Amino acid sequence: MRSLDWRMGLAVILALVFGATTAVSAESETPESGSEWWYVLRARANMKIGNYRAAIESYEKAAELNPDNREALKQLGVANEKQGLTTKAIEAYDRYLSRFDDDPEIAFQQADILGWERYAYRRADAIRYYRMGLAKREDLERRHKLARLLAQDRAQLAPALAEYRKLLAARPSEPNWRTEYRELLLWDPSHLDEAITEYRKVEKERPGDFEVERTLAELIARKDPRSDEAARRYASLVARRPEDAKLRLVYAELLGSDPRKRERAIEAYREAVDRDPRYAVRETYADLLSSDPDRRSEAVMQYRVLLREKPADVGVRLKLASLLAAKRQDTRAAIAEYEAVLVRDPGNAEAHEGLSQAWAWLGDRDRALHHSNLALRHGAEARQSARLRGDLLEGRERFVGPIVRGLVQEGGSKTELRGVVLGARGRGDVTPFLSLGGEVGFEDYFRSSGFEAGIGEQSSNNQAAGYLEIDGEYRLSPERRVELGLGYHSLTQTGRDVLGRAAFASDGERFDWRVGFERKLRFDSFAALAGESVDGQSIGAARENRFYGRLEREGERVVASIEPYAGWVDARGIDENPLVGIRGEVRAKLGELGILELWPYYRANVLHYENDAFGVDPAVDTPEAGGYFSPQFYAEQVPGLRIEGHWGKSHVFTLEGGPAAQFVNDSSGSMRFELGGHARLAYVLYLRDSIYWSLDTSFTRIGNIYTRGEATTSLTFEF
Repeated sequence: MRSLDWRMGLAVILALVFGATTAVSAESETPESGSEWWYVLRARANMKIGNYRAAIESYEKAAELNPDNREALKQLGVANEKQGLTTKAIEAYDRYLSRFDDDPEIAFQQADILGWERYAYRRADAIRYYRMGLAKREDLERRHKLARLLAQDRAQLAPALAEYRKLLAARPSEPNWRTEYRELLLWDPSHLDEAITEYRKVEKERPGDFEVERTLAELIARKDPRSDEAARRYASLVARRPEDAKLRLVYAELLGSDPRKRERAIEAYREAVDRDPRYAVRETYADLLSSDPDRRSEAVMQYRVLLREKPADVGVRLKLASLLAAKRQDTRAAIAEYEAVLVRDPGNAEAHEGLSQAWAWLGDRDRALHHSNLALRHGAEARQSARLRGDLLEGRERFVGPIVRGLVQEGGSKTELRGVVLGARGRGDVTPFLSLGGEVGFEDYFRSSGFEAGIGEQSSNNQAAGYLEIDGEYRLSPERRVELGLGYHSLTQTGRDVLGRAAFASDGERFDWRVGFERKLRFDSFAALAGESVDGQSIGAARENRFYGRLEREGERVVASIEPYAGWVDARGIDENPLVGIRGEVRAKLGELGILELWPYYRANVLHYENDAFGVDPAVDTPEAGGYFSPQFYAEQVPGLRIEGHWGKSHVFTLEGGPAAQFVNDSSGSMRFELGGHARLAYVLYLRDSIYWSLDTSFTRIGNIYTRGEATTSLTFEF
């Protein structure tokens, strides 16, 4: 014990001597008070005794005197951290590491602190400091922390995976790291193959693990929904857990994505609906049923069940309407569903488009056009709607164009008539239910010779005028329409030149019929058309007023019509002249010869006027001075042939004609037989899709009364 005390005493003495020597040496080398190192030495001493507050003050003074003092900058962070001043420690470490990036320990320390949840806003700095430290020294635990930080942001998925690969290369059997790595692979489809590979490995390591097998099935289905392996795996999973409604639904959805597995999908959905009758599940089931024509009625039933639960579901109602519209017999029911959608959503483009197609199928072009216009207005897919609208407008396209007519009529001096018309015409739909057309232009009629000697002096051989005609058609339904027309020709300037027409027409399944009234010009002579002054008395200017009814049946091979009519003709200088008559036609298709169709026909017309008003002399009682052909009895029969033809897409023509057997009883008091005839040639040349030129010529001979030739040509621009 004494020996130990002696030794301890000697050690103390030596220490004191060494301390004194050191003190003397240090005192001789002590930095000047207030210098950089003076503060460093004070800080060191305070750090040893745990006086961190004093150490912080000294290190701050040293750093102020020399901002590049490495010890001061580093230990300032350490002192603040030990003092519990974490925020100040972070600031100090930031300053230190910004100047000295070769200190992995401090870099890791700073990264660990910034990795706390309270400093989540500095996650990028934590990542940077981990990388700074790892650049100088490998540390698997810190690399793992770096990988986890990167994995918090999908945008950093690639570098996170890169860090995990380095970790697994160092420790392949680390289970937590490999689990985290596999879960990251699920984030991006570009890593799907690698994820499948990883999960196949796990499946071998953990056979029978349900969650692993389920995840692997999901991945295989994600890669290829039509994969037989995916379907097989899901079938196995469902068999293991038949009560799992969510799993069964996923299996049904997988089968439903492959048309080859539709039958299995329907059965799977049926079981899914039985176990999980949620709205969305039943809707998907109904959607799948609707894709199978043989299960259409079952799909309709499922949609109706859904709508009983949610009547305001526009999407489901549109699906039901579309399904119903697929069959003609259910088109009316589809229309009712589309209209129910519009009650809740008047601007629904899909509903308007569906109604357009449904009404078109039912033959109601007007309503179809109406809804087609609304569909386009409310944003329907332009190409499909425009195509349907174009089909609906076929034959009713808007058009404008110039027109020229010519008239040459030969006979006795009183029937001679020439005429030319120059005008422009156009037509278009104002609404889908109302079409308006019009024609305006200039007309000039004349004759080249005067009256026969002894009758009187003519007042004029020429009459020029302007004219305007407007007509409209309002369609009450696809089968019924009202037609109105109004025209004015300034031929006489006496108010007799207002013309018009009105008709109601109905198209039936077996017969079409119409009734109407028309007031029109008479072209029997110059006097009948324009009027004249004979011996100071105005005559002529005859205008026919006729009520009529027409019944017509048009089949593929036979066309027949009959039209009774009655009315009167009024002219200047004489009383109104009542008339009554009937005419009819039968036309049958004989056959086809290449591009030609042959249609023999028979036409007949029987007409009676109360008075003969074909005369032009006011002084003669019979015939009266009206200037228009008006026998007390007139009958005509015309057997003929109609040829319709076309070649290519640009040429269409019609040629028809035949002799006319005519029986006439006029003021002469005796029935006589006349031989006349009728002929017509019409030709259309399509210059472009929307431009065509047409020519329509006709020939008429009424016994020895007159022979008339007419021609009309026009250029039409459709738009």
